Amino acid sequence: IPAPIATPPAPIEECDFNNDGFAQFDMTGAMAAIEAALGNVEVTAYETPEDAEHDVNPIPNPDNYTNINQHGQTIYL
Repeated sequence: IPAPIATPPAPIEECDFNNDGFAQFDMTGAMAAIEAALGNVEVTAYETPEDAEHDVNPIPNPDNYTNINQHGQTIYL
């Protein structure tokens, strides 16, 4: 059975109040939208494509995630 393919969600932006390039993000809304669009799937977030591919090291708190790459971060779902 082929894996479902979701439309990429819009970028999530947060204000960086201290201008250090890091902020806290809540990804659960984007994850829920993908789950609703595809139906009968569970979306998990990862920091690297390798982790996503091998289903290891999921982001434990996608509702309170702080980026690890200054001024930008790609998350793999």
